[in-house]
Amino acid sequence: MDQPFDLASTFVELGPRGMARPVALSAAFWNRSVASGPEGRFVGVVAFDSSADLHADALERHPCADELLLVLEGALELFIAEPSGEHRVELGEGEAYLVSRGLWHRLAMLRPGRLLFVNSRHRMESRPLDPRRSNPNEEDLQ
Repeated sequence: MDQPFDLASTFVELGPRGMARPVALSAAFWNRSVASGPEGRFVGVVAFDSSADLHADALERHPCADELLLVLEGALELFIAEPSGEHRVELGEGEAYLVSRGLWHRLAMLRPGRLLFVNSRHRMESRPLDPRRSNPNEEDLQ
């Protein structure tokens, strides 16, 4: 791609041996039919005006790689599932966090903004958070 582009509508796949290619967002991307191998990572930006724009009501994990989260604007809460409940981390503008591979986690908005992420979609998993529980249990951590 020889022109500027918006990381909110065109993510970039970072592959082996320094490869980088633009990936336009589509239903196929979100349905996981666009996924790199175990060495590939995606970088992109997500704008959020509510927790629904993030994944506040669903846990996800990336078993093949750590995930980098960088809040460009606004603020969010990161919830990491632990045996004793959820560990909460507040991230404000300019703050970053590395979520270790394999950890179930979710995000909720504190103030509208934009989030830059780098993660692997290879074998990525997600599941709804059970609204009847305030803390995920052991089942959520497996």
